[in-house]
Amino acid sequence: MGIRYKILSGFVLMGLMLLISGAMSMYLLTTLGKSVSGLLQNNYRSIEISKQMLNSLEMENSGVLDIMIGNVDKGMSQVNAGREQFDADIKAAIGNLTLAGEKESVDSIRVSHQKLVELFANLPERAKRQELDRMWYVKELNPAYNEVAKTVKVLMTINEAALFTNASNLEHGAYRAIMPGVIAIAAGIFLTILFNYFLIHYLVAPIIRITRGVDDFVRLKIPFDVSIETKDEISKLREAILSLISLVKKVQKN
Repeated sequence: MGIRYKILSGFVLMGLMLLISGAMSMYLLTTLGKSVSGLLQNNYRSIEISKQMLNSLEMENSGVLDIMIGNVDKGMSQVNAGREQFDADIKAAIGNLTLAGEKESVDSIRVSHQKLVELFANLPERAKRQELDRMWYVKELNPAYNEVAKTVKVLMTINEAALFTNASNLEHGAYRAIMPGVIAIAAGIFLTILFNYFLIHYLVAPIIRITRGVDDFVRLKIPFDVSIETKDEISKLREAILSLISLVKKVQKN
């Protein structure tokens, strides 16, 4: 194999390794990014829905307190708005079920909230009859309110844990994705050192030996005796120099 092809094959090999490893890293990062990004978005959305549920629940609770102190119209407006928003939040949560345990958690929220809503029946009339006293709030409404809040927080905890897990998976996956590139860089450095050794051993060193041999023949009349291991352009150069020396010797004899 000629010198040009040896050099070209070395560069082609290193280029192919870098190209393949780069393509693998890009593919892994892209695939991982899309899959984990979707999961992170779903987790974040469920957490935001849970926060909105707590806000809606607080709106209902504030409305009941307003009714208890005599602000019936304002209180009922808050209760109704909070209930409508909570129902919308439940539908949004059902449409974003992606984790194990989420469906059961949403069902628990819906059941516990329905029990709370049942306590809202005839609030204005009951307020007029002064049935909505502190004892009713402490023994009936507040426990139901706390139960709904607890089930909502369970849903939030499920998604917060999944968010942390998915973020960790994304971090570890990124390390795995860049490993082909790291390996390719290490292999490229190794191949560069190896390629440099072969260039010196099979190209540079023979040329230096030939140059010294020619110089010794010209200046010191030492016979040209340089051996070349390869069968390439360097070997042809050696043969050409031997032919030239032979021709010079013939001319000198004549």
